[in-house]
Amino acid sequence: MTWLETYTKNKRLFFFLALALLTLGQAYYGCISYMVVPASNWVAIGMAPGIVFLIFFEIVCLFLLALILAERGETPAALGFSLKVSDFWHSVVLFLGALILGAIPMWFYFFVKILAGASPSSIMDLNTGKVLMDAFSKMPIWLLLIFICVNPIFEESIVRAYFMTETNHFLKKAWLTVLLSALVQAGYHLYQGWVPTIDHFFTFLIFSIYYQKTKRATPIVFAHFYMDAIPILGAPLFAALTDKYLGMFK
Repeated sequence: MTWLETYTKNKRLFFFLALALLTLGQAYYGCISYMVVPASNWVAIGMAPGIVFLIFFEIVCLFLLALILAERGETPAALGFSLKVSDFWHSVVLFLGALILGAIPMWFYFFVKILAGASPSSIMDLNTGKVLMDAFSKMPIWLLLIFICVNPIFEESIVRAYFMTETNHFLKKAWLTVLLSALVQAGYHLYQGWVPTIDHFFTFLIFSIYYQKTKRATPIVFAHFYMDAIPILGAPLFAALTDKYLGMFK
């Protein structure tokens, strides 16, 4: 079999692996970079140029996804992108459900540590969160608005809808597809710490289960938008509250 025949026969798998390597490679590279560089240097380095690059990168990847779909005669509707009135209340339920379920392991860990005699300020890395909030609060509002609009579409189009559609096609195991999607998406949030990453895992697990059952991506994009918009646009308030909280235990 020639290279051309091999490519033609496995073209769908090739495109999937290429886009997964590009998008997840960048996500995990960014995660590792944040874990290596001390959080205290993030603001000094400047996050705005990084956000600009990330927006550009995510738009390019979405364009590549559109080309992949067009090559096989499909549109974003094949991944569950269309608009229904029910999408709005579904997104609210998804957001609240993910918020509650995701908080359970975090608060369980928190109270177990408190009962064991640990200081609250030593349990969670609130300083990392504060650095992020400080950085967001110093960015132009227009840049943040673009980011919180593009990022949910990027993540839920590629890491959720496309990733799950392709793994369903190749693996044909629904439970494994759901688990892999949640694990992969939560994994590149490790720079936030283990406890927040576990929180993210349960959030993304709910999103993955919903997509597996409904094949609807639009409500998940809206829910993810709420998740990004609330902490990012509320960054100054959250930074001030974190300062006050940390000050209680000095």
